[in-house]
Amino acid sequence: MSIEQEPGNQRDLAYYRQCFKEINVNRTERGEAPYQPILLLSVIDLIAEGLIQANHIHITEELRTTFNKYRNILSPDRSFDSSLSMPFFHLQNEEHQFWHLDYKAEYYRDISSNKKLINEKIRKSIKQLKNYVNHAYIDQELFNLLQDNDSRKELVDTLVSKWFTSSEDIGEDKTEYLLKANKSFQSFIEEEIKKLKKSDKLAQKFYFRKSAAREVVFGKAVVGIYDYKCAFCRLKVSNSLNQNIVDGAHIEPFAISFNNEITNGISLCKNHHWAFDKGWFSLTDNYKIIITTDLQEESPHTRKMKDFHGEDILLPDTKKYDPGKYYPSRESLKWHRKKWRFQL
Repeated sequence: MSIEQEPGNQRDLAYYRQCFKEINVNRTERGEAPYQPILLLSVIDLIAEGLIQANHIHITEELRTTFNKYRNILSPDRSFDSSLSMPFFHLQNEEHQFWHLDYKAEYYRDISSNKKLINEKIRKSIKQLKNYVNHAYIDQELFNLLQDNDSRKELVDTLVSKWFTSSEDIGEDKTEYLLKANKSFQSFIEEEIKKLKKSDKLAQKFYFRKSAAREVVFGKAVVGIYDYKCAFCRLKVSNSLNQNIVDGAHIEPFAISFNNEITNGISLCKNHHWAFDKGWFSLTDNYKIIITTDLQEESPHTRKMKDFHGEDILLPDTKKYDPGKYYPSRESLKWHRKKWRFQL
């Protein structure tokens, strides 16, 4: 559905999801240059981290670092040159505007003589951008949505789905692409951990970092290797927006382990993800289901959870992936059983 077809054209979550899908990225013979989506992912991360607290988006070292990180992880094989200034400037030109620039008085003074030249300077140079622009800002409705974790995750999901797993120039299966991107995220995490030993300030900064893009890439990669099915009950449901009823769940929480390896993940539907996180069931080292003994169930239309006790979970397809390569880590499962006091 196009934005024009939205009833009342309300600027809600659905409206901005559609805006994010219809970003007018630069296209060349080499494919799409998705730097405006990468800029948005970077801004969303800084909002999540609390580094952008007001609706004023400045060119900071944190923004430049995050932009470069995502460019290297999500677009490593697309050899486009891009300064942060280019997407920062061009994102204002979307048909359905949600990104705006607050220009300095010098900009209005100088464009009176040659607007094209000044705009060309701004788009190609961070220095010139800072000379002429105070900051960017987004629609207040969008900024408000980005304060909410669930809305933020949906918007990031839209960006990743549209611009980094469906483009023809990826040139590979989208799950393989996501597995590579997740591996790059994990490598970045490991580099950060090494720095923790050198600086308490770095440790504090890292421990509170949030990355919606990392979470979405991990989740999509995990459910992809399980063919978008729940490993517990085999449920598979999706819609035209490529949304799934299953999640890529961490076995040992990332906030504790900083482990974003695919083997620290399992594909679970919403109900069984919640139940797993609450310790209602766990798994043996042989991937059999263990159900806690204190459940009281009424389930007139589906199987009761306790009926799954002792059954094998669904594992990644061995025809597509090497047997065991992406199976849940036994070390992570051991942590989960110990956490919830399961006895084998």
